[in-house]
Amino acid sequence: MTIKKYIRLPNAPFTEADTQAIGETLTRLAAKGQSSSVHILAEARKASSPLHPYIEWDDAKAAEAHREHQATRIANKVAVRVVTAEGEERVLRAFHAVTVSVAGAPSRFKHYVPLEVVRESADYSGQVVEEAWRQLRSWRDRWDLYRVEFGAVFGAIDELIDEATQEVVA
Repeated sequence: MTIKKYIRLPNAPFTEADTQAIGETLTRLAAKGQSSSVHILAEARKASSPLHPYIEWDDAKAAEAHREHQATRIANKVAVRVVTAEGEERVLRAFHAVTVSVAGAPSRFKHYVPLEVVRESADYSGQVVEEAWRQLRSWRDRWDLYRVEFGAVFGAIDELIDEATQEVVA
């Protein structure tokens, strides 16, 4: 396999213009056996590195962002044991990240809303389902190189996405 061009994925924290240089830098580090996050950060510390502008160097801001990330991880790692209408016991995520309207305008932050509130709201349920579809497509795209090994899984995902797309069009 020959890599021709690096592509910026959606929501990447860097610009399209910097993607190639970033990809080449990460490839160079990997070739030297220095591709851990510690090595990448060491490279980014160099003001001349294409990675440098994408790291928060203000320690107070970086600490706050890290704490927010920790808070997200906490909310994402709580589950509840439920019994379905069919009597099946399941463990489900207790909180879901949704956009909440505050004073009629969407909040700029995702809010972690309890599962039972999400299930009672068509808006929140729709957001969660849309995110599930996004993650399913993302998984398919991420692992496409291994389509042969995961053939049946890819076939089922492709079929589901095709059906969902046809339902939206209809």
